[in-house]
Amino acid sequence: MIATSAAATRAALAAAAEFARGLGARVTLVAAAVAPYPLPLEKPPVDPAFTRRALAALAAGQCIEVAVEMHLCRDRREALRQILKPESIVILGGRRRWWWPTAEQRLASHLRRICRHVILVPTNRPAPLPSPAQIPAEELSYHAE
Repeated sequence: MIATSAAATRAALAAAAEFARGLGARVTLVAAAVAPYPLPLEKPPVDPAFTRRALAALAAGQCIEVAVEMHLCRDRREALRQILKPESIVILGGRRRWWWPTAEQRLASHLRRICRHVILVPTNRPAPLPSPAQIPAEELSYHAE
């Protein structure tokens, strides 16, 4: 699976845990830290050790073993193409929009084009409406004036 934002990575980890538990699969959380060209490749804008610790903390909250891989790169898509084996199953968390693809949707499309199997776990589901039993009685009463 690929690390994106904290919320998206958390959702993808939960989905990966469900799949891995049923299949007995191994889960690897891959992070590609992009260093822009003015900076040395070894010095991306965010310290790789900080990113690794944050991802390890997210992975530690799962009921399965998750390996964390950190890769420094110039181009995220090219790095992922080299890191992920063909026919890999990739779980990616992110927002979905129907009118304009998000960065996560574009990354998922790119990975599908280069022969990876991608599962995009949506993180923008609306909160479920409460059932009438969960709403306090004073909020349910109707006052005619």
